[in-house]
Amino acid sequence: MTTDIPLPGVPAPALDSFAAWLEASRRGSEDALGKVLEACRGYLLSVAESELGSTLRPKAGASDLVQDSLLEVRAGFDRFRGTTPGEFFAWVVVILRRNLADLARRYRTAESRAVGREEPLERMPPGILPDHTTGPADRVELAEDVGRLRAAIARLPDDARAVLGWRHEDGLGWEEIGARLGKTPEAGRKIWFRAVERLRRELGTDDDSIG
Repeated sequence: MTTDIPLPGVPAPALDSFAAWLEASRRGSEDALGKVLEACRGYLLSVAESELGSTLRPKAGASDLVQDSLLEVRAGFDRFRGTTPGEFFAWVVVILRRNLADLARRYRTAESRAVGREEPLERMPPGILPDHTTGPADRVELAEDVGRLRAAIARLPDDARAVLGWRHEDGLGWEEIGARLGKTPEAGRKIWFRAVERLRRELGTDDDSIG
């Protein structure tokens, strides 16, 4: 039995066996589920390559996106409610496209921060910018420091910029930040800590109250 929809990148021998693998996976066979996921890989790659777009393609490899999606499919296989190969492929494509949408949203957010929104700068942890009073000369100096901060944030890795925004603009906790990164909460906190320390070094501030 084969699927009733065209599946670019899926070899015909795999399609011939796919329905049997899918049924065995539903009965709990991890080996069969591994074969199902591998059979999906080529098709998902073709979808990812066609939908990444010129803006995201240099920043995120289609193969990494597919791998993350397949890991999500494996972890949540018990949520699949269909019975046919066609229904399964449609389900995994929904997961892939959701991850694509999340990726696009993260990069749009990171890009908007990099060009210097005021709000994220105002919510940065203490000690990032030097203290200033309210005199005219001090306001000029503050503006210069804010410009340096924007430039320093723009030089951070993408995940570090995202974590800073989630923490200080969106007010997210470490559990949610870890989940968005696909990492542990502690891993997210370490990314944040390294980013803050790097900003402090670049800006020449050393306030130990950051936390």
